[in-house]
Amino acid sequence: MPTLSGIIGFDTQVMVDWCLAQVNLHDRLFGAIIHPSLPSQSALLILRMSALPRLDYLTRVLPPSVLNAAMVSFDAMVLQSVIRKLQLPSPLSDEAQSLLRLPIRMGGCGIRSLLSVAPAAYFGAVAIAAPFILNTINLFTHAPPEDASPSLSSASSSSPPPPPSPLSFPLALTLLYSLPISRHLSDCITNLKQVGIPSSSPLLPPNTPDFWVLYGNGKRGLQKRLSQIIHTLSYDDLRLKTRDPLAKAQFIACGVKHSGSWLNTVPSSPELFLMDAHFALAVRLRLGLPPQEKLPLECKCGAVLKTDPAHFLSCKLLKRTIVTARHDMLVRQIASFVRSAGGSVFIEPKYLEGKRADAQIYFTSDISLMDVQVTHPAAPYYAISTNIASTPLGTARSREIAKHSKYDKQAKSEGASFYPFVMETYGGLGKEASVFVQKIGKLHAETSSFPINRNTFTTKMVKLLVLRYRRGMH
Repeated sequence: MPTLSGIIGFDTQVMVDWCLAQVNLHDRLFGAIIHPSLPSQSALLILRMSALPRLDYLTRVLPPSVLNAAMVSFDAMVLQSVIRKLQLPSPLSDEAQSLLRLPIRMGGCGIRSLLSVAPAAYFGAVAIAAPFILNTINLFTHAPPEDASPSLSSASSSSPPPPPSPLSFPLALTLLYSLPISRHLSDCITNLKQVGIPSSSPLLPPNTPDFWVLYGNGKRGLQKRLSQIIHTLSYDDLRLKTRDPLAKAQFIACGVKHSGSWLNTVPSSPELFLMDAHFALAVRLRLGLPPQEKLPLECKCGAVLKTDPAHFLSCKLLKRTIVTARHDMLVRQIASFVRSAGGSVFIEPKYLEGKRADAQIYFTSDISLMDVQVTHPAAPYYAISTNIASTPLGTARSREIAKHSKYDKQAKSEGASFYPFVMETYGGLGKEASVFVQKIGKLHAETSSFPINRNTFTTKMVKLLVLRYRRGMH
């Protein structure tokens, strides 16, 4: 019987069919997402923030055994929508699908699989409801005292009453363990163990009876914690399976802070907008796919493109053309941030002797020199020859050290601080670049007539930098 946006009953097949019908109700939503008039950037935000949560409620109130078929169908609809919207290769490789479904903070695209988290969702929901379930069982197995009368205030209270101990009531135990919910819990525990959660985990009871002892008083936050463990296990499994050093460097670089900020950016103004072609190429880069299908076997420089699909980001033939244009664009963008915050900027100041830094910047309290560089962690030099890319932001750090040796002497002669502003091709900012961004945010907070939250300004600045880089790389 459908009720409260879910369904209850004993006919499992009827419940399975109802769940499949609920999935099919989303055909119009997915049709709107892949419509050509909807920008890809907005489409993926709607998919992640609106479409995926539509069935979250069902994963909490219905057991995985009932939902499995519906979740498989829904996950397939989501995957096909992404493939069609971004014109990705079909079928998508297992590695690319795994990356697509990983959280953004782990180097993925955040298009999570509901099938993989359904057991954690149901398990967590039952843990929250456990005290209410136990007290309901108690009502059926114990007669109330003769002088007990229901109170309006107690009936309307939302807080659960103190749960009884089911272990002390054999009749209650018999009734509890005979209910379908106990069988569903047993299935959830088995499923969670199968995906890799250790039996020794304090979150996972060894069996169903121990569940009611462990969570009889109720427990919130279990779904989130279990889902995090599941995602971490998927991340570790994918990292161990990745043998190619270039793919491994890309995987590590996509997991650093800020690398996925463009996926969370709402295109609320023109400067925060990515064209469909640019967005699709950025997703391909994040998934380790070639920038387009049917590439030639070799680059003009002689590099084999099949083994290095992101070669164009480090090709030596592009250093004085596209790479220089991208570099200059980032310098101008950073300079505009400084000026909007109240500082003064001189780009490539002619009065400096020798090799000039990209900019000399006057803050309210000091003078800084800054030099910008974009580095590609998955270049063979960093990923294979030196293995620097095996450490998160390792390539950025190596370029920071090189730039300090090049410009520190000049900065000292000018009485200035030097900041190497190094950005990785996958979106990560070097440590000193992040410090410099925070410095601009602090200046804005001190000088602006209409100050906004410093962290808000800094976050927006980072997102704009990453987005401008994304535009420049194509």
